Amino acid sequence: MATTPSSPKTSRAGSALAIVALAIVTLATTGVARGHSELVSADPAPSSVIPESPTRLVLFFSEAVDPASVRLRLFNSSQREIALGPAHLDATGQVLTAAVPALDPDTYTVDFAVVSAVDGHPTASLYAFLVDPSGSRPPPAPPVAEPTTPVDPGAVAARWVVLTAALLLVGTVLAWTVHRRSLPSAAIRRPPWAWLAILAAIGLVALTAHVLLAAHAAYQLTGVLGGVVGIDVVAPFGWTSYGIAMRVGLIALALVLAVATLSAVLAMRGVAARNADDGRVALALCGAGAVATILALSWTGHASSLGGPVWALVDAVHLLAIAAWFGVLPAIGLIAWRSRGDDPGAREVARIGLRAHAPVALIAAPIVILTGLANSPLVVDESRELAASSYGNLLLAKALLVSIALGLGAANFFLARSHRRRPLLGIAAVEVAIAALAIAVGTTMVSVEPATGRPPATVNPRLGVAHLYGEGGESRVHGIVNLPEPGVQSYSFAVSDVASGADRQDVAQVVLTFIPPTGSDLGTEVVLTEPTAQPWIWEAQGAFTPVVGTWTLDVEVRRGRLASDEISLQLPVRRVLHATPLPPDTTGSQALGTLAALTGPLPEGNAAWLLPIALLAAAAGALAWERQRDRRGQTMGRTARWLRIGLVVAAVMTGASLTARAVVAEANRTPALWEAAVNPLADDPEAIAAGSEVYRANCSSCHGPTGAGDGPTADDLVRPPDDLAGIVPHRLDGELAWTIGAGIAGTQMPAFGTTLLEDERWELISFLRDQWPLAQP
Repeated sequence: MATTPSSPKTSRAGSALAIVALAIVTLATTGVARGHSELVSADPAPSSVIPESPTRLVLFFSEAVDPASVRLRLFNSSQREIALGPAHLDATGQVLTAAVPALDPDTYTVDFAVVSAVDGHPTASLYAFLVDPSGSRPPPAPPVAEPTTPVDPGAVAARWVVLTAALLLVGTVLAWTVHRRSLPSAAIRRPPWAWLAILAAIGLVALTAHVLLAAHAAYQLTGVLGGVVGIDVVAPFGWTSYGIAMRVGLIALALVLAVATLSAVLAMRGVAARNADDGRVALALCGAGAVATILALSWTGHASSLGGPVWALVDAVHLLAIAAWFGVLPAIGLIAWRSRGDDPGAREVARIGLRAHAPVALIAAPIVILTGLANSPLVVDESRELAASSYGNLLLAKALLVSIALGLGAANFFLARSHRRRPLLGIAAVEVAIAALAIAVGTTMVSVEPATGRPPATVNPRLGVAHLYGEGGESRVHGIVNLPEPGVQSYSFAVSDVASGADRQDVAQVVLTFIPPTGSDLGTEVVLTEPTAQPWIWEAQGAFTPVVGTWTLDVEVRRGRLASDEISLQLPVRRVLHATPLPPDTTGSQALGTLAALTGPLPEGNAAWLLPIALLAAAAGALAWERQRDRRGQTMGRTARWLRIGLVVAAVMTGASLTARAVVAEANRTPALWEAAVNPLADDPEAIAAGSEVYRANCSSCHGPTGAGDGPTADDLVRPPDDLAGIVPHRLDGELAWTIGAGIAGTQMPAFGTTLLEDERWELISFLRDQWPLAQP
């Protein structure tokens, strides 16, 4: 909400705030940008084991898919491609289906690439499933790599230029429509056709570049997207929602360029009428074209894809309010520049324009905030996602920038009433710069996966599979036990030759002898395995290990008339706790946690906010004192003015840090379900020793061998780990389990939910509790 002249010192204060905000945005934007037509589920499911060949592949996506962009392939374990039937989409465009021929027992990899019909972003990924009639083989592991979703920085920058040009077009049309009658001369009242034509040309070129770069990224990933047809640069995207929206934007900008150029030519030749209403129709056409461009951009955003047309309209209102708030300010500067040399002069014209704009900004600013808040639940489903996702970090950075701009606007509203001669447009220029940063952040958010699209954490299924290796005589065995826990389990043994390493073709039988753990009253059990289609692989299934402990598994490989080979293996059997759902396993930008740490010494709760309030009060007092001295004809010293600026900056930074601290605390709050959880292995004497191994392998590198935060990699962290002796005694077991599994948002503490089984996490807690008992309340 801008409005008026400022002193050089105030302008410098605004510049300092802008620099701080830019630094925060730069840190907050770290992270991996991801695509938007994400795979939600599939049949067969990723990492699943199915007993027989499927008849079709079905992939379910989060957004509608461009049918011309689909690439779907299936490979077996030998990387031989399996011919699929034609892939087709359902009426929603989100379900992709292809017929599958009869598949032999094997591991198969689905390789797919698609382009979103909503925003034009490409996505490519792969997953595996296993066809196993015996049910004894472990499921295939999830892919290590994230989905490939190239986001061209050039395409993001081009979209930012288009949006900025459209906002400036709307702001310029609004400024001349509202203020032209109050302008001092007919020459100044004439709309700035050349300026409008330049903005339209820049927007048209940038939008063309954005579409071409998006098409190039899609082609590089899918290899099947069509090419440009004639002058239709949007042809690769067909008549999808994205393709239609981009065509609307291009046509609208071309219309503005044509109307503004023609009007400029007519004005230069003196053809236009001389009255004050010159160009009203042409100006309205330019405004309509700019609004249509903004609508097209909103139609390809997250609000549209997640909420539909109504929310696309809400997003458009959000952008139009930004245009009314910020987009008018450069136009007022242009009016002032065109008034130079005239009476009453550029400064006074700018003052008049800024004072007239203040009421409009007071209405537009709340609309910007309210529409932004309305859209937030669509893209950030839970409070944790504000701190734990790149998208949430960007949203916070944008909110910070808008808050700073709102503060400057509020100051300008009051300064506009002042009759002191101050440098015009100083604070307004800073306000526009901050707005440009906020728009850049918002544009980047369009190219980042919204927080609501982040999949929950999943445990690698291979973590629950035991691999046993041993050799005896002339045979070597590789056993796979899925899962090594009490109950019915699957056993598979592959036999190879010790000397050559080749698979044995002469195995007549594999006999398993299960010897229970020491101290158990169970007897020994002998089990005959069953042959498979491969003569070197033998399998069994049953409840052969009913108690927890280390079993001895003797494997006898019988080879017809030849002597048998005997191998003794150790099989640890434990209680495998099946995974409790956890949030996505990323913890967001470290910048948020670093910002939150600045106010670490302040007390918790609302009492901490007394500090920024006191700083603002001191700054207001200093300003009142300065104005009182001005009325007396006394001047303030430079030190006093810098002190006032420092108080404002300190108040803003303190408030931002307290906000970050509250967001991080809410993100890391333990859910009630986990807080009430009890360690199921608390009475297991072996859990402490097992937890010690888990700690040594996963935690000691940062926390150190004694938990003091002095591990070998601690010095490489932005914030060294805290001493566990001051944390563990004051946390319940469930709170520790949640923190270990979900990580700590805003820090470098990773989430172990995808790398440790749930019982391994409870074993770790048993070890931590043994080292640091729970303190008394």
